[in-house]
Amino acid sequence: MTTKKVFTAVLLTFAAGSVSADIALEYSNPAGQGEGMTLVVSGSRSAMDIPAAQGEEGRIVFDSDSNKLFMVMDSERRYLDMDSMMQSLGGLSNMLAGMMENMPEDTKGQLGGLLGNLGGNQSPEPMPAPELTATGESDTIAGIRCDISTYRAADAEIEMCLADPGDVGISGADFSVLKAMMAKQKESAKQASEMLGMRGMDMGPGAIDQVPLRIRQLSGPDAGSSSEFLGTKQEIDASVTVIPQDYQLMSLTGN
Repeated sequence: MTTKKVFTAVLLTFAAGSVSADIALEYSNPAGQGEGMTLVVSGSRSAMDIPAAQGEEGRIVFDSDSNKLFMVMDSERRYLDMDSMMQSLGGLSNMLAGMMENMPEDTKGQLGGLLGNLGGNQSPEPMPAPELTATGESDTIAGIRCDISTYRAADAEIEMCLADPGDVGISGADFSVLKAMMAKQKESAKQASEMLGMRGMDMGPGAIDQVPLRIRQLSGPDAGSSSEFLGTKQEIDASVTVIPQDYQLMSLTGN
């Protein structure tokens, strides 16, 4: 399972509510087939499963106490620490920049084009600030009223139907964990895109005070995809927020 799959798994952003309680949110698969997606909160940890592709099974796990994000590949019994991956990419960038320093300019230019910012190239031009705009329209999904907004970024336009957290039945403590998870995911995506010299790895609004009950990709790389809220569950499997001790830690330079 590639890093790109992690960063493009799903756009979900959350914020505040009331008292702590474990919960699971279920969404339909944006690919339109196969099993849906489940986002679980248990205590200070959360997890979001990644729709299976080519027999692979995986999830994103977040620990809000340590602010650590992990990509877990259950089908391979391995996991990746996103902070460690960013550090490895930074070290690789410095090593490649040193190797290229004394190369001929034409060779350096060719390699720079292939390696992006890993070769020490200048970072890409910053993208215009995205905009979230209410349309004034509303809908009802899974029996819950939501207001429709459009999110416009440089390379994509997304329609979201947003509901108040209390109407969905999710606590403030749980929302704070989910919000921290999505902020960490967005931070990791931004760091990776800068290191690789790419534009457009945008993870959506940094923080909104409502729950997206429907997400439609109107334009951009995943145009036509859609994910819809199916409901919540109070009885959850908290083990999905934990990485088994016998799973192997992956490294960009080793295993």
